Amino acid sequence: MKKRFVSLLTAGILGISLAAGCGNSETVEGEGSSTPGQAGADTAADSGGSESEGEVTEVEMYALALGETGGLKEVEDAVNVIAEEKANVHVNLTLMDASSYMEQMGLMLAGNERVDLMQITPLGSVGFNACQSQNQLQDISELISKEAPQLTETVGAYLKGMEVEGSLYGVPGFRLLNSNMYVYMRGDVLDELGLRQEAEAVNSWSGLEAIFEKVYHAQDSLPEELRTSYMIANTGGTGDVITTAPALAGNDDWSQASGYDTLGDSYYIVGVDEAADTVFSWYESEDFHKEIQIVKAWYDKGYVYKDAAISEDTGDNNIKNGVAFANVAFSEPGVEQAKEAATGYDLVCLQISTGPVTTGSARSWGWSVPVTAEEPEAAARFLNLMYTDPEIENLLVWGIEGRDYEVNEAGEAAALEGASYSSGDFLWGNQFLAYPSKGQGGDFREISKAEMEAAGISKYYGCSVNVDTISGELTAVNNVISGAYATLVSGNSSDLEGDYAKFVGDLQAAGLEKILETYQQALDAWLAGQN
Repeated sequence: MKKRFVSLLTAGILGISLAAGCGNSETVEGEGSSTPGQAGADTAADSGGSESEGEVTEVEMYALALGETGGLKEVEDAVNVIAEEKANVHVNLTLMDASSYMEQMGLMLAGNERVDLMQITPLGSVGFNACQSQNQLQDISELISKEAPQLTETVGAYLKGMEVEGSLYGVPGFRLLNSNMYVYMRGDVLDELGLRQEAEAVNSWSGLEAIFEKVYHAQDSLPEELRTSYMIANTGGTGDVITTAPALAGNDDWSQASGYDTLGDSYYIVGVDEAADTVFSWYESEDFHKEIQIVKAWYDKGYVYKDAAISEDTGDNNIKNGVAFANVAFSEPGVEQAKEAATGYDLVCLQISTGPVTTGSARSWGWSVPVTAEEPEAAARFLNLMYTDPEIENLLVWGIEGRDYEVNEAGEAAALEGASYSSGDFLWGNQFLAYPSKGQGGDFREISKAEMEAAGISKYYGCSVNVDTISGELTAVNNVISGAYATLVSGNSSDLEGDYAKFVGDLQAAGLEKILETYQQALDAWLAGQN
């Protein structure tokens, strides 16, 4: 156990300049009046067990490195000025790239090495379900209640996303936990053709196709810099053009589209019909079938990128490089600003469907106290600060103000040229306390939080499925998907109906029904336990 006393001299110098489940799834601010969430900072300052002088406990903390890390030491020092004063905690923060984090953290946990606080990620061995199923995480129910009451109040009902059979094994990142389906189109092309107003009113696949038709046939009349090779391309490396789970969007009218819960299924084989509490097969659903028919019709008309099935480019790059005029993808509120930054173009963005907050989303990113922790109480106290103190949030997201970023009059942050530290705003506790990025608007965090709350929480939130008994079937079904999926969803099929019928038959032969039965039994048991 490492203990030490606060150095008031160091603090002064730095302060001047530094700112119940179904089982387990296989899934794998600176200062000033514009500071977001100032009430949270005041609350954190009043939390118990934090005096300006006294015994300070060190916490060994591990997380994923996304962005620049050269200036980490100064960021860590600035964080500790606050943490030592408010919670008698000093964190030693180690950041690793994705491959190192998966390998090293797996070895450390398996080897019973000290880890007081670890970041949960969507990456295999360091995913929530993998760690919890191997008994590597502590039940922190009482710990959080005692040491982090403000965190509990802040995160509220979303905490249940990391509960298993009534025990809490982590804290989800308090961030945009729901994703929506969007289409976005190049605004400069629409303006040139006088189609912006028509495009902004599109609310159906047929309406979108009408825009595609006009842009497609106007290519020869457009200035060279406005021409695109195709109307739409793949979203990512799996060939998807519009067939994006988890959304039921096969009906022409987008007002009938909706998101659904996958019960943590990372293969997107399974969905739940909320009206009947029944598990369904996404790939056998009417919506999936209709969506691949829409894409096939577009492909035959020349609208779809011919190499969509094999291209590894993202939808954003396809637009940026002039391959495509439009793209369909899952994203969050603020998608327009994010996609404009990624593509370099003014865009018209339209929402197709809204998804609820699900267990899978909650377990993608968060924080847990491993069983190898030596200072779990101190780790929980730091978590309390990380979820309630805007200064700590912005240090961990943006770095040192004036060195790594600056804040404009609107309350937006922008990275400075040569910044030595930066990170993702969804990684560190409470995203809603972080300064929004330049162009998002000073009130972006409030708006996005309200949109998430309006989307609601899935009625199956907190439920996941133990898939140990169907691991063979999952592997076999995934092999079928890997072999046929890209051709079906890209439109690049010479016999769509024949290929689709074979695909469904192969899924059944690989054990799809056993997978669905296992999920249904687990769901029924979980629902019975909620009454």
